[in-house]
Amino acid sequence: MNPLADLGLSGYEEQAYRALLTTGAASARTVAERSGVPDGRIYDVLNGLVARGLVSTQAGDPRQYTPVEPTAAIDQLLSERVAEIEAAEARYRQLAAQARSTLAPTPPVDAGVWLADLGDEDATVLAGEQISATDERFVMAVGPPYVGAPQNQYRSEITAFIESVPTEITVDLLLDHTIVDDLSTELETLRQVGADITIRHTPQVTVTFDVVDSEAAYIDVPQPFGSGQRFGFLEVRDSLVAARLERGFDAVWQTATPVPL
Repeated sequence: MNPLADLGLSGYEEQAYRALLTTGAASARTVAERSGVPDGRIYDVLNGLVARGLVSTQAGDPRQYTPVEPTAAIDQLLSERVAEIEAAEARYRQLAAQARSTLAPTPPVDAGVWLADLGDEDATVLAGEQISATDERFVMAVGPPYVGAPQNQYRSEITAFIESVPTEITVDLLLDHTIVDDLSTELETLRQVGADITIRHTPQVTVTFDVVDSEAAYIDVPQPFGSGQRFGFLEVRDSLVAARLERGFDAVWQTATPVPL
């Protein structure tokens, strides 16, 4: 195992940097002699180290190269790798959201109904698919069947939702006032997504539903004979129905209590 290689230094870069630590300021020819880096490669190697902030130069004839302190060099290499990992994570999250969309469950041809309890696989996929398909505004009222259900029963839905929120949309969440404290950790995570997110709470939510871009609505159907359980979803792709739900949402939203983010 070579830690410097794992942190992103090539073999020639490591040889040149180590040579400079022993010589101090030195010309390219001296670095090549001390490090064993071929003369035909030494300038590319040194220029690469300069570009990465690991070596500085002083004008002269010949030009002199000076290494930064090892601690500063390691911190620089670490920051580069962390930035690469963060960029890769963002890319893979985007791919995961796209994959969820392509794998979303398809309702029967003659109906817009899914049978899915809280936390079921189809429900988890649909939670991500609904929000990732939004282009402008996503509104959601959260009440029964989530009210009274243990959070671990539907945590997978929350995770899929948060991971799939596009950064360029507006999200308005209206929560039943009894579940705000239970979701404090998830709301804090949601705050970091970067979208325009506003959350309020009210005692007036009697059913869970969401509206996507004023065009499609998804309505949760609680189990008729049990609290904290879901029978399934109704999907309504009708702009008139979606608009009516959204108007009702907006009316309650005006008097609901803001949840600070």
